[in-house]
Amino acid sequence: MELIDLRVFIEVSRSGSMSQAAAALHMGQPAVSQHVRALESTVGQQLFIRQHRGVALTDAGEEFRGFAERALAVLEEGLSSVQNMENQRLHIRVAAPPSVNSYFLMPFIQRMESLGYNITSLDEHSHNVIQHVYDGTVDAGFVLNKSSFPGIEFMDVWTDPLVCVLSPKHRLANMAHQASAEVSDLKGEQMVWFDYSSSASTFREEVEQILGDDYQWIETAPADIVKKLVKANLGVSFVPFLTVQHELECGELVQLPFENLPQEAWKISLVYRRRKRTSEALQIIQSVTRDLWPVR
Repeated sequence: MELIDLRVFIEVSRSGSMSQAAAALHMGQPAVSQHVRALESTVGQQLFIRQHRGVALTDAGEEFRGFAERALAVLEEGLSSVQNMENQRLHIRVAAPPSVNSYFLMPFIQRMESLGYNITSLDEHSHNVIQHVYDGTVDAGFVLNKSSFPGIEFMDVWTDPLVCVLSPKHRLANMAHQASAEVSDLKGEQMVWFDYSSSASTFREEVEQILGDDYQWIETAPADIVKKLVKANLGVSFVPFLTVQHELECGELVQLPFENLPQEAWKISLVYRRRKRTSEALQIIQSVTRDLWPVR
């Protein structure tokens, strides 16, 4: 059975005429009759009976018509989909914590757009990102902490140091030009704690051990709010360098250098589902990620 056999059958059944079907399909009437006979041979039943004017469906033809119409519609939809694949833009779906989306993924998004892909990047906390990856809601994700999850793989992407920033109006701002400060210099200050999303889970604890009880604190997220509070001279904060790079360069914030600062960082990893066959979308994500942030 060929596709044209179904097209001819349906057109003849609609028009009730071999000649009208031939005109509609831009073929000769003998060719229409040939396709009808070929289909009847495949089905094993006579599908039309000749009348004084035209043809009419037999009982078998009436029974077969609905199936033929549905089959032809599905086949033509499939053909159209395959033929249009070259013109379709692949949809890349990722998820990442808000601060990672805002300050880290812009080059990734720009690269995907330049390559001609549609891209969706969801704002989610790291544990939700992993769940989305596992469920297949997204092709891959970027997270700030690795956690054990069945069938999930992690690829280290970027390590960004935490830096201490404060307002140029802060009383300690003049120390920014010194060789180094000590964490104990922050005693009595108000700290603005950034949500490190477990990437630097022990960092705050180590700093607090040095400061003891002699300080006040605010805890908030995302990084934009932290920066606004620090710019307003409402406290000192330790934040990933990428989130304040622009403000440091233009003098809106100053960085306080430390000698005894606990060595901790914002650690970003690519997370994806382990499968026997890697999807095209994941292959592209991995390739672009390695190109933008080569393993150092």
